[in-house]
Amino acid sequence: MDEETFGIVSQALIHSSSLKALNLIDFSSWGAALLLKALARDDGNRSIEILQLWRMDRLKDCIVQLLTSNPSLKEVTFTYLDMRPEEWHQLGEVSRDSAIESVRFLRLIGGPCSNPVIDWKSIEALAWGASSDVKDAKLGLSLSISNDHDEWMLSLNLLGRVLRGEIKSLKSLQLSAHSLRTSGTNQDRMGSILSMNGKSGETSVLKSLILFGSEDLLKGVWKDLLRCLRGNTSLTHLKLVAAEEADSNLHLPESKLDEEALRDLMGLLQVNLTLEEIDVSETSWAKHGKAAKIKESLKQNRNRAVYMSVFREAKLTFGAAKAGRLFLCGSPRAGKTQLRRTLMSVIQGRRWLASKWNKFRTKGIEVEFLQNDKDMQISVWDLAGQWIFRTLQNVLFPQTNHFCVFLFVYSPFCKKTSSNKPDSCFRTELEEWLRFISSSTKVTGHHLPQVIVVISHKDKTRYPSLTWARSIVEELTKRFANFVDLRQEFFHVDARNNKQVIPLKSHVFKIFEKLLSDESPQIPHLCFQLTSLLVKNIKKSRSRPLWPSEEFYAFCAPSLAQHIPSSAFHSTDHSRIMDSIISYLNDVGSIIYIPNLDFIIVDPNWLTNTFLGELIALGQHFQADDSESADDTMSSEPYTSRDGFVSESVFAGLIEEFLAKHPHVQEGVDEKVLEDILINLDLCFKLEDPSQYFIPSFIPEHASTEEQKPQELAWETRDETSQFVGIRIQCQDTRRMSLTAAFFPCFQVGGSAIRDEAYRPGVDIILRIIQRLSRGGVSARCNPNTLRGDADSESSQRSHFDPEAQIKLHS
Repeated sequence: MDEETFGIVSQALIHSSSLKALNLIDFSSWGAALLLKALARDDGNRSIEILQLWRMDRLKDCIVQLLTSNPSLKEVTFTYLDMRPEEWHQLGEVSRDSAIESVRFLRLIGGPCSNPVIDWKSIEALAWGASSDVKDAKLGLSLSISNDHDEWMLSLNLLGRVLRGEIKSLKSLQLSAHSLRTSGTNQDRMGSILSMNGKSGETSVLKSLILFGSEDLLKGVWKDLLRCLRGNTSLTHLKLVAAEEADSNLHLPESKLDEEALRDLMGLLQVNLTLEEIDVSETSWAKHGKAAKIKESLKQNRNRAVYMSVFREAKLTFGAAKAGRLFLCGSPRAGKTQLRRTLMSVIQGRRWLASKWNKFRTKGIEVEFLQNDKDMQISVWDLAGQWIFRTLQNVLFPQTNHFCVFLFVYSPFCKKTSSNKPDSCFRTELEEWLRFISSSTKVTGHHLPQVIVVISHKDKTRYPSLTWARSIVEELTKRFANFVDLRQEFFHVDARNNKQVIPLKSHVFKIFEKLLSDESPQIPHLCFQLTSLLVKNIKKSRSRPLWPSEEFYAFCAPSLAQHIPSSAFHSTDHSRIMDSIISYLNDVGSIIYIPNLDFIIVDPNWLTNTFLGELIALGQHFQADDSESADDTMSSEPYTSRDGFVSESVFAGLIEEFLAKHPHVQEGVDEKVLEDILINLDLCFKLEDPSQYFIPSFIPEHASTEEQKPQELAWETRDETSQFVGIRIQCQDTRRMSLTAAFFPCFQVGGSAIRDEAYRPGVDIILRIIQRLSRGGVSARCNPNTLRGDADSESSQRSHFDPEAQIKLHS
């Protein structure tokens, strides 16, 4: 470039006041002079914020002046620089002390650009020169690894030192090994290099990590990397790029990022709440629906991170998780409730009068605490087998599989024929419940939902062998392998016999011990104490199942004073602490918090059994007394409705009858409170004109005749050859998933809530409702206000609907 051209270009840069980014490539001969004149001088350009410099070998003489003299620069990227280690160290110091927010170096080399090699001494010098204990890290480093295992090991050593907090200058790091493969010996070496050496990772400053390589290579370092990230509190963004996905022309072995690797990642997310984004779009996981699971787990972690950060700010002491839930599921008369009572008898020494209680059948969900001590806080949730309660159970089902064990209880005895049921009944019932569990829970931890088969009524059936059941369990274990952990060991018991139930109890508690010890998240001791106090309080008095928020705060206040250090007590925002406590206790099922209501349900059994179970039983005229001479405890006039609509007077009569049957549970409970609960759980919608209530659970078709056919837990799938008009909704995976019983009732309520002409009909409305329903959980149900908010945001657009959410539409 001649002098005249140089002057024109430099003046153009100086006077380009709207220019924000400048990218110079291979301007080695005159690039340094141009940068000094256009950017480093006092009268230079002050609009450029992003500067990228590629293959400019002679630039080193002006770098220091460039970084320190231009206050407008925010991000500078250098590629292929060749300098001596002492020059790199000086550059690191200058980068650390400059006002620039980010300084990135791509492919640091030794030797000419035509034959680049990684200069590890230069990297070391740069990193140590930029390290600081008081200033934020700003260096970004991208390294391309050749087909050399020693070079890969050196890069992992660098990563390990960064994650341990020994190097505190790197804000982002990318390691690219396009064609490298691993062997067993190399994987062993990786584990020894990529380790924490007893350090927690809390002093690391790395924010972003990108790993580019074959899936075989990524799998080789996977477990060690995740182990290093367990205690990390700095890394927020992780990206994996598989060479197989980046280059479709490569014919490489089968992918190594398998289900085990995914569960390892889910296990990390159970304890690491710092990660905000994990990009697997360029791996095989993106093709097989795994990305949606990761995304859902990160979403739930964002909610957990809010309250856990509040706990840490209050300087509370933490311990391993204790809370778990045991679910009893199966068809009516399988023996679930008797098994629950025997378990309670074995553990707590409780007794029931058989003549009084054995004839009563479960309504909704019965909730009790099985164990509440210093080691574990396990609640048992006994799910009624009747179809009419399935919507309620699905609405209140936990949305994560954290520390959940399911006992599938099956009775092989047919009371009507006084003989054994066909083996096919066992397959049908177990398969339907596995579908229900797979569809109702989101796998967000290392462990899948644990399912144990219990065959009851041993006293009435005689089997020389249980081979018939074992073969069915083995078959379904393979089918549901990625959704539930169907245990191979199962139990054949008389649910009334303590001695036969004791081995089952021991087995269940061993599973809980493993779940709670393996990669368990740390929880404040404050939460354990409050759970224990709430259980004891409810045992003393069940007359007040829900408390106003102010009363709940007062109940928790003494525990807060005990656990928050005196040095932090007055500076801690107690309202935020209370919000966090409520979120945690709701997540583990110790309480039930329903947004938009100014009270806390401190007795979950009152909501799931006493109120909602009883109300649905009234609406369906379900007789909970199993004896032939039932007491006249139910209304003689059924409240069933052909279409789910009941008048205001009928609804008031239902509530009045419920309150009359439970006079001891009157304080704080009235018709308005009960109505608000139903509406906010999407179990009811009130129409103003005419004055009616829409309660889909009252529709008679929900009640199947249990003696004539097995209880179905999902909406029946029509034959694939059927013709459809309009929009058809079905699961993508029809072999292992189903639209649960709650889907359409909640869908109907959500659809009834949208009466605004501003909403466009068709797929857009349906997608908005499905998105709300798929968010799940008692604390995030569908309501017209949130639907209206979604309609105005980008996240509600059709392009946001994720096909990995297991639902698809046909028009």
